[in-house]
Amino acid sequence: MSILKVDTINEKTSGNGVEIAHALKGSGIAGHVKQVQINGSSGYTVMTSTTMTDALTCSITPSSTSSKILVMMNLNGITVGNNSAWMKLELYRDSTLIRNVSGICGYSVSHIHYNTDLSYNFLDDAVSTTSAVTYRLKYGASGSSVSVAFNNYGASNNTTSSAMTLMEIAG
Repeated sequence: MSILKVDTINEKTSGNGVEIAHALKGSGIAGHVKQVQINGSSGYTVMTSTTMTDALTCSITPSSTSSKILVMMNLNGITVGNNSAWMKLELYRDSTLIRNVSGICGYSVSHIHYNTDLSYNFLDDAVSTTSAVTYRLKYGASGSSVSVAFNNYGASNNTTSSAMTLMEIAG
């Protein structure tokens, strides 16, 4: 076995970077992060409809058809305004429903509604494209008399934000 010891590695051509060759270079190294896209949503939003509406969206253009997309969401200040009601959450890839995320239940005492935060991750291993893909988290109320909200931490302090992060993972 040989051991190579160096104090400095310099680029041959300035601005090209230094590449360490790998046995799998031709097909890429599976599992590494190729790119990251982030989109956030701030400001208080509330709805009382059962119609599913976009809460968060984020787009990414995979560099390979074998890539997977790790979808990470942080939803802040979620409020459901009625006991025994819930918020419906659905994750879409373009127009295709790929996951029912969760049903967040309401909890209130004396008309004081309590907020919650939710983090959710989903690995989409069925992307199979190099065209732009848009992920959408849609939300809706469980009934017509139910109010649901994002980014809600009190009437005078609606300063939270929710975010969706997409990571392309080499396949």
